[in-house]
Amino acid sequence: MSRERNEQLYAQWRDRVSRWKASGLTSKRFAVQEGIPRARALVAWSHKFRAGERARKRAPAPALPMRVLSVSIMYHCQFIGMHFFWWVFWLMIIIPFFFIATPVRRKTVQLYRENPFGILQRRYAAGEITTE
Repeated sequence: MSRERNEQLYAQWRDRVSRWKASGLTSKRFAVQEGIPRARALVAWSHKFRAGERARKRAPAPALPMRVLSVSIMYHCQFIGMHFFWWVFWLMIIIPFFFIATPVRRKTVQLYRENPFGILQRRYAAGEITTE
């Protein structure tokens, strides 16, 4: 119902503005002649109608070409781009940390620290070699 009222109001003011423009009178004289309480209302409605006409005359902006990716492509290509480099970065940080933090077995350390005399003593004590 308010839409009908709005359309009637627009039609009434459009008629008044067109008659005012056709009469050649000033807005104040036309308002007095027609019994319109505010002469500025004619000017305001005139600007409103002119702005609407300009908006209709303007051509719509051309649509930009867009490429739409399907969801499956987005999820299957998740390692492409900067995401891949973040994986490499974190692996380069984490793997050396585990090598440094993992304790070394004592037997491995002892094998590297033994000198030739120590090896002979160990083998003699185990009975692998004799004094001959």
